[in-house]
Amino acid sequence: MIEEKTADKIVSTKELCEIFCITDRTVRRWKTEGCPCEGRNEWSLFSVVSWWYDVRYYDAPLGADDEIWGRIEKAYHMSFDDYLWWVKPRP
Repeated sequence: MIEEKTADKIVSTKELCEIFCITDRTVRRWKTEGCPCEGRNEWSLFSVVSWWYDVRYYDAPLGADDEIWGRIEKAYHMSFDDYLWWVKPRP
């Protein structure tokens, strides 16, 4: 049996700021730098995380990704494993 791809979570700008510990000004800057946005005040959480890993991760302090995943797990009960399923579902 093939399991369905894990659903992504749409978050608001405020929630995104809380997850990444950034300001709304930083979110606006990220958007101009190519961060994926679903619409006004709507962000696909896993798409943003993927973008962050590709573009921002190497500039982030050591352990920043662990802190981000800790906040995601606490707020949405979604784990890094859910993200991995979303990125590349297993057969």
